[in-house]
Amino acid sequence: MNFYDNFSDLKLELHGVRLPSFKIEDKFKDKIGADIDCSNLSFLKSLCEYGLKEKNLFSQEYINRLSYELEIVEELSFTDYLLLVWDVINFCKDNSIPTGIGRGSAAGSLILFSCGVTQIDPMKYGLFFERFISRFRAKKNVVNGITYLDGSLMCDVDLDICFIRGIEFFNILKKSLKTKPLKS
Repeated sequence: MNFYDNFSDLKLELHGVRLPSFKIEDKFKDKIGADIDCSNLSFLKSLCEYGLKEKNLFSQEYINRLSYELEIVEELSFTDYLLLVWDVINFCKDNSIPTGIGRGSAAGSLILFSCGVTQIDPMKYGLFFERFISRFRAKKNVVNGITYLDGSLMCDVDLDICFIRGIEFFNILKKSLKTKPLKS
């Protein structure tokens, strides 16, 4: 009998990647003037518009691109994922933990630029959002009201967090999850 024989009767119905839902703290809603009871998509839109105003990039060209990206993000169920990434970077900034400026296909997202996840203006450099998220590549499956994504086709954001201070971030995360801290 080999190790795998122990699992021969195991039947798992795998439908894809299930992303976590994200709850936005009211303090962030207050800061940007979003309604306390707004949806996550409305918050993300307000957050992006707030960021564009701070960067003095609130032209019609930017508004159109932002609307286009938000439409695709919502359609493909990536809103909470992008908010989770924003929360990680926001935490790092609030705690003076250095992060990178952004790289890979995520640099093509005006959403990520406007909310401060990346520091590269995709409009200025002619970067394509579709390299990051594409309606034609991303696939989702709804089973019993739960959305699952095809993990091999999912968008991803490469986060460059300072290695030395990153341990601090992960220890705080582990503490909130009640697990053992990492050693530096």
